[in-house]
Amino acid sequence: MKKIFYIFLILFFSSSIFAKASFFVELTPSLLLNTEDKKYSAPSPIYFPLSLGIQIETPFAKIEPSISLWTNYYLLAHDKALISEIENRTSLAISSMINIPVSFSIGKTGLSISAGFAFFLRFALPLEGIEASDEVSKINEYFWQKMRFLYLSTDVQWMFDLPKVKAGPILRFYLPLGGLISDKSMNASIFNLGLKVCF
Repeated sequence: MKKIFYIFLILFFSSSIFAKASFFVELTPSLLLNTEDKKYSAPSPIYFPLSLGIQIETPFAKIEPSISLWTNYYLLAHDKALISEIENRTSLAISSMINIPVSFSIGKTGLSISAGFAFFLRFALPLEGIEASDEVSKINEYFWQKMRFLYLSTDVQWMFDLPKVKAGPILRFYLPLGGLISDKSMNASIFNLGLKVCF
């Protein structure tokens, strides 16, 4: 997985080789879809990630690599890592989504659509006072097995020119490609809806 980080860092910090580049932030309340049995897991949580990225303009399209960070609680049930409520948690997962989409503008309307690959990177950590090191280890194995980290991303955004910045709403969907292939499930699909500000 180090290669994924290296690719992201190269795209993120090499903007000087492109004619135009700008940084952006996103404020996007998000829904992590949980399709598993609610007897053992929590309802689909809403979380508030911290998202930063860079918009690189090329002659044909824009490349918009970004990273989002947040945390969720997990437990192990039936050999699966499932979203957990705080009362039943086994571990705290530091979660990040590395998204590398290509964006295409629709005329001069400010509207654009994007599609690309994304990587859902999760690292489960043990919680103080809870003896569950074996479960935490199995949770991490589950995250990385069968390419469950591999996603497809697509979004629609509508940007407006404001003094010194561009801003507008963005709607994004992350499809769990690895999970869909290996588990035949849409579990852990992610929906974002919020505001994007480009500097």
